[in-house]
Amino acid sequence: MEERELLPFYYKVKEELIRMIDTDEVKPDQLVPSERELINLFGVSRTTVRKAMDDLVNEGYLYKVQGKGTFVKRKRYTQGLIKLTSCTEEIRNQGLIPKIRMIENMVAVPKRNILKLLELGGEERALQMERLISGDDVPLSLTRSYLPLCRLPGLEMHDFSKESLYKVIESDFGISIIHANRTIEAVLADKRIASYMEIPPRSPVLFFTGLVFGKINGKEVPVEYFESYFRTDRIKFFIDQVR
Repeated sequence: MEERELLPFYYKVKEELIRMIDTDEVKPDQLVPSERELINLFGVSRTTVRKAMDDLVNEGYLYKVQGKGTFVKRKRYTQGLIKLTSCTEEIRNQGLIPKIRMIENMVAVPKRNILKLLELGGEERALQMERLISGDDVPLSLTRSYLPLCRLPGLEMHDFSKESLYKVIESDFGISIIHANRTIEAVLADKRIASYMEIPPRSPVLFFTGLVFGKINGKEVPVEYFESYFRTDRIKFFIDQVR
């Protein structure tokens, strides 16, 4: 008897559905065949079909919408946490088309805690901008950045809905970006964040804070503080650890 014949029926149904997803027979956000159609297609019981579908939901291949059915989930793109790259660079690396929507862009004196992080005096100003970053027109992250103008004079003249922030800092200002200190925590999206990211309120998101350092005249100084929210249903992060 062949090894495949020993597999449980639900596993064979799973394999075939995964093949259909991987070959784009059913595309992202498309309704998959109904339980009755799958029962007739595979000649198995309703219990077997439900077990296969539930497994694929839990494994991130499918998602359910009450009253409508089960749909193919869009693939999440993977981003590493070791190398310091811009979000748009990472999106391009995944074969997606990045798009940036500028929500806020102004020059102001940041709050006291941010002034301290950026090592600024009490009245020093920063470029403050909030950007919604999408891949293939799907919102992926919402980021608010604070950039000290005493170190980056004229930065506010650039259009960062079209230009790469880190490329401008390095090429126009001659500042080498060296490293960043980042923190990560899981939080629930409030109504404002959920609205921009097109997810239900109180959906889980990953919240990053980061302080980016550059080298100016041989000295390492902060050049950006940022706060970012990432959708957990569209992005997964990985860390390559060594011992």
